[in-house]
Amino acid sequence: TGKFGQRLNLEAIQEIEVKTSGASAEFGRAQGGFVTVHTKSGGNEFEGKASFHWRSHLLDGDGAGSDDPTLHGGLGEVGLRDLKFSDYQPFISVAGPIRKDRAWYYVIGEYIQEEVPVNALTQAFVRSETQKRLFGKVTWDISTNHNLVFTATYDPQRYDNQGIDSFTAIESGYTEKRGGTNLVLKERAI
Repeated sequence: TGKFGQRLNLEAIQEIEVKTSGASAEFGRAQGGFVTVHTKSGGNEFEGKASFHWRSHLLDGDGAGSDDPTLHGGLGEVGLRDLKFSDYQPFISVAGPIRKDRAWYYVIGEYIQEEVPVNALTQAFVRSETQKRLFGKVTWDISTNHNLVFTATYDPQRYDNQGIDSFTAIESGYTEKRGGTNLVLKERAI
């Protein structure tokens, strides 16, 4: 479909492994390339990280699509300057031990709101997107050669004012919803 299968916060990624040939038996008879995303795990020390990003029409000055309207057949500044938009992205992650040298946790949460002013041929409007990205991982080393990993991902997404262009009125736009919950339990024994 050309859409993301699952949204994951970039801070949750430890490593990305790409295989283009010579895949092992775990990939079966599949052909082509394979991508494996390894997520972070907690450790024996408590760790935390937080950030907040914000952008608004109040601070945007001459940005937000105010280029020369003759370049793309837009309205110019009249309708565009009246649009109100705000982007923000708070993020927090925590990790640490549940039981030192045996079990660990890693939890990350992020909220994303992006509002993009669009200068179409006959109208100016705001196209918005909201996402929640929650990821949690618990790792338990049962013994030296045996571990259990549980991951939970929750990533609902909402895209408003889809399908609108210079020939389609704002009232005819639609909302698209994607994402959901993904729970995985993996056991590894050597």
